[in-house]
Order: sequence, then C-alpha cells, then structure tokens
Amino acid sequence: MNSGVMARLVALVLCSVLMAGCPYPRPFEDGGPTDAGGADAADARPGGDGKPDLAPDLVAEAGKPDAALTKFTKASQCDDKLSCTSDSCGSNGHCVNKAYSCDDKLSCTTDTCDGKGGCGNKLATGQCLIDKACHATGASRPGNACQVCQPTKSVGAWQPLSSCVYTLAGTGSCGFKDGPAATATFGQLTGVAVGPTGEVYVSDWANLRIRLVKGGQVSTFAGTSSGTYADGPSDKVQLSSPKGLVVDKGGTVFFLDGYRVRKIAGGQVTTVAGSTTKGKVDGPAASARFAMMLDLDIDSKGTVYVADYGNSAVRRISGGTVSTVSNLISPRGLFLVGNNLWVTGGTTQSYFGMVSTGGSVHKTTFGSPAGADYYGMAAGPSGTHYVADRGTRLIRGVSGSWPSLTWSPVFGSGTGGFVDGPAAKARFKSPEEVAVDSSGKVYVADRHNCAVRVIVP
Repeated sequence: MNSGVMARLVALVLCSVLMAGCPYPRPFEDGGPTDAGGADAADARPGGDGKPDLAPDLVAEAGKPDAALTKFTKASQCDDKLSCTSDSCGSNGHCVNKAYSCDDKLSCTTDTCDGKGGCGNKLATGQCLIDKACHATGASRPGNACQVCQPTKSVGAWQPLSSCVYTLAGTGSCGFKDGPAATATFGQLTGVAVGPTGEVYVSDWANLRIRLVKGGQVSTFAGTSSGTYADGPSDKVQLSSPKGLVVDKGGTVFFLDGYRVRKIAGGQVTTVAGSTTKGKVDGPAASARFAMMLDLDIDSKGTVYVADYGNSAVRRISGGTVSTVSNLISPRGLFLVGNNLWVTGGTTQSYFGMVSTGGSVHKTTFGSPAGADYYGMAAGPSGTHYVADRGTRLIRGVSGSWPSLTWSPVFGSGTGGFVDGPAAKARFKSPEEVAVDSSGKVYVADRHNCAVRVIVP
C-alpha cells in the first residue's frame, strides 16, 4: 500500500473516532491524483460508483462498500459557511448544499439569505412598497395625484390627500376613444352625474354621445356618430347636442338634447318632453316647447326642473305636463335643496339666486365674487354646495343661508390649464358642470380640457 492511500485511511479513522463524520468539504479532498474532481479516481476503481459527487465520496480501498463509510446525520456537519445555500444531509449521508436567491428585483429593499432557505427583504427608510412597486415619500399614485406614499402612515397602501384635484378620465386632448380611463378621449364635456353605484356619466357634446366611466374604463352609454333626434336603442340612437345630466335613484339617466328632455332606461332612449321645434309653450309634454337648455335636476318624486336659458325661465316637468316655475334672466345652472332651487345665470353679469319650487324668488346676488361666470351647480352632502365658475376657472364652494353666504373653499389656481395636485395649484380650463357623490367628492366636466376631473375636498 503506497503512502498516499495510507494517509487517507488514517484521516478516515481520525474523522470517524473524533468527529463522527466530516463536514463538506473534507480536508483530504485535495484534488490530487486520486481525487481529480467529478467522478474521482477512487470511483473508477472497484467499489466506486462512477458518478460525480454532490459531496465528495469517502470510498474504501479494495472494493470496500460505501455503506461501511461514516454517514453525515446533522445539517451543521454540512455547513459550507455560505448564507445563500441551504445545507442538509442527504438520505445517503452525503451533504447537499443547495444554492438559492433572495433577490426580489426591487430597488427599495435590501435582500439577505438566512442560510436555511429563508429570505429577508428589508424596505429602505422613506420608501413604500405598493402593488409590488417601489415609491418614494410623497410620490403620487399613477393616475391619481390625490393619493401618495406616506411611509409614516403606511408603507403598503396609498394615503389620501385632502383639498386635491385628480383626473378620473381623459388625457387633456380632445378626441373620441373608449377604453382605459387614462387613455380614453372625449369631445367637449357639458354635463356630469354620478349614478347609484358610483358610476359616472358625462354628456360628450362634440361626439354626440353619453359616455360612462366605470371600473377604470370608459364606454359609450348612448349615441352614435350621427346627430339627429331619433329615439330608440341606446347603441343605435342618434343625439343632437347632449348637455346636462342627472340620474334618479333608480338609475335612469336624464339629459338635455337640443329642445328636448330625454332619458335612458332599460337600454332605450326616449323623449320626456319637447320636440325638434324651438319655442316657449307650457302644457302636455309632447307639445311643450323649450329653447336652449343648459342644466336640470330631479326630485325624489321624479319631477324634473330645467334651466331654460334661451327662454329666461326655470321650467318644471311633472305628471306629463310642462310648466314655468319662475322667469329668471338666462339661467345656466340649478340644483334642488329641499323646496328651493339654487340657480345661476346671467348674460353680461353673472348671478347666483334661489327660487322656491312654488315660484317665489328669494334672493338674487349679482357679480359676486368679482369676475365670476357661473354655470353648473351641485349640492354637497354636508351643507357645502359647489358651483362651476368658468369666468375665473375655479370650482367654488358655497354654504350658509340667504343673504349670508360663505364662498369657500375654492379649488383651482385661477390660471387656465390642465394640472392635477393640491387644490391651490390645480388648473382647470373651462369647468362647466359639477356633480357630488355620497362621500363628498366633486366631479367636474372640464369642457375644453375634454376630461373628467375629481376634487377631494
């Protein structure tokens, strides 16, 4: 027996007696003539297995079987001192050192291995991890400037900002495209309303359609590319110049179209009152006449009130009959609170007034605030109501009772443009109509930005 073989046997005996087995790698696996790596020289002799080693084999001389060798029974005996390998003893007593990775491919985490198959992915200070993406403190949610990363409140959820404006649908460029709200395009928007389940409807005047924004998608709710007055199925019906919108508690959508008041229910568009002929005629709905109408509202009993701008009158539709509530100079916007209609209007000078449903004019305020040019209005759930002011490019809050009104808060910078963000810096181009949902969020039909904007008060 040569000296090399003798040394290996002595080492084997020492390991067996002193250590009850040797951890991998074993000190005598030196890659020498008898251990060339892979299937070593010993494996090629009688008794070897002829296969590459997971951990180097201890193979007996002269055909001694592997079963006679010392087996490893503890993972600690197979510890290779590498943190990103999982160390264990195999069923045959050999060491298994399986490499694994803890890299989560995120720039905001520090990734570590525990050596047992587990990982640690520590989030960096000042970062949020939301929807499997990294966001720095103050970063806005994609598509919603009113939700931001605030790690001091939560590292895993967007946090809302108050007094903020964001875009619900539209790009700021006009056109016609259904699909995802972020890429959908509209023509000039002249009406907006919120449905019973939070869906949003808009009157797309330039595209002759009523559009629906729901679940992050924009679709055509009624209308085609042709513009006439034909009633019929909502996907085939023809609209002329849709303006204004209101939705009743049952989900029926009412809108203004030229000289007619129309509604959408059960997939059908029908005429409620008026015709293709302009005029001012009260009486049966089918023969009544209207001029240019700009806004409408509906009460809990289904009575519809209309701002008939062209006839300088507030009109009412109830029980199949049209009547005049009050004559006011060119009313543009209105909404109902209790038994009173709040009304905006004017030609050379804008006014803000209140009229009872019985026809009594309580108060009219002209030219306040300075430069105001009021259009659509909506009632808020907490006593603050909202007015679209195209003259100053602002959305104004108004509260109180006549004659003491408080004009606050104000949303927008007063400079025309298309900018989301904190209310004082946000920009509208031509806010024409507003609607308010049950949570108090204000929806704005920003006509010449061709977009639906949302204010979080």
